[in-house]
Amino acid sequence: MRGFSDKTNNPMIAVIVPVYNVEKYLPQCIESILNQTRRDFTLYLIDDGSSDGSGEVCDRYAAEDERIRVVHKENEGLMRTWMRAAELSKEPYLCFLDGDDWVDAKLLENLSEHLTGSAKEIVCSGYVIEHESGSRENKDNEAPEGEYTGEKLESEIKKRLLGNERRTLIMSRCMKLISRSLILDNLRLLKPEVRMGEDVNITFPAMLDAERIVVLRGAFWYHYRFLDSSMVHKYDAGMHENIKLLTNALLKVSDEKDRDGSLGLKDQVAGEFFYLMLLVMKNEIRRRGVSLSELSGNLRKICESDHLKERMHALRKKPSDPASRLIGAVIDSPNLLTVLAVRSAFRIKDGSRG
Repeated sequence: MRGFSDKTNNPMIAVIVPVYNVEKYLPQCIESILNQTRRDFTLYLIDDGSSDGSGEVCDRYAAEDERIRVVHKENEGLMRTWMRAAELSKEPYLCFLDGDDWVDAKLLENLSEHLTGSAKEIVCSGYVIEHESGSRENKDNEAPEGEYTGEKLESEIKKRLLGNERRTLIMSRCMKLISRSLILDNLRLLKPEVRMGEDVNITFPAMLDAERIVVLRGAFWYHYRFLDSSMVHKYDAGMHENIKLLTNALLKVSDEKDRDGSLGLKDQVAGEFFYLMLLVMKNEIRRRGVSLSELSGNLRKICESDHLKERMHALRKKPSDPASRLIGAVIDSPNLLTVLAVRSAFRIKDGSRG
């Protein structure tokens, strides 16, 4: 049964928006949801202790539309915030948005057309990166469009979820409709301390438990606001440890969901760790205020401690992305000359900022 709907007239979809200091962008986000052509939803606005006027914006809209539920709480971070909403919700399907993003009016209608009423299904679309400059970039799922169940779901999706330079499915919790049970059943596997790549911590086990996944291509109804001015390659001193924390969380999922090893999840996580470590290497190379010799030493330590050269060759293919190929050269030979050349290339690419 396509386009599943609840005959009791109860809301079908919980739209969950974690809110933290996004007063400037929140009205556009909320209005894009309230203007949906599919009306049977509840909008959960979870104010994570905002210090600007975001909480007041939530209350103002809630006073005007009975579909809105607002929760104000102390600041706990993104993951704990949307977890709270998932637990509070009653609707059978969840749709996540971030408070500075927005969606097209037919997002819920278009996604829900592919529902069947299964307790374990996910409908996946793509998204648009909206830059402050006005440029736009479409991001699509790599998997071919279609419905995946049974053996096809296992062989073409579950065995290929992680460990690829380009992920088979976009692993964000957003731009999807997800059966609520898939989220609630896996909350116990989450590590709220993870702050980078945290979405993978929930979408990975949810997708592994799914019995039906629908992949849509060319479906760019979700608009991700990329704040160029606030994302100018800032150095993240905790990135390396965060990647290790996330990897441990994914290994815990692997141990539980793939006891017989038939899905190869441990190998998937190992491959994922390598590609995430490329981000750590890029983070170090873009770090300002360190000498070339110190940078070279830091990169060598990372390569040696995490066995990146062995991991890269175990993949049997080097990264194809231009920036990642440069990192691959450093992993192969983290000497001063290579590091100088790669750092110079990154600075030219970044426009010599900072």
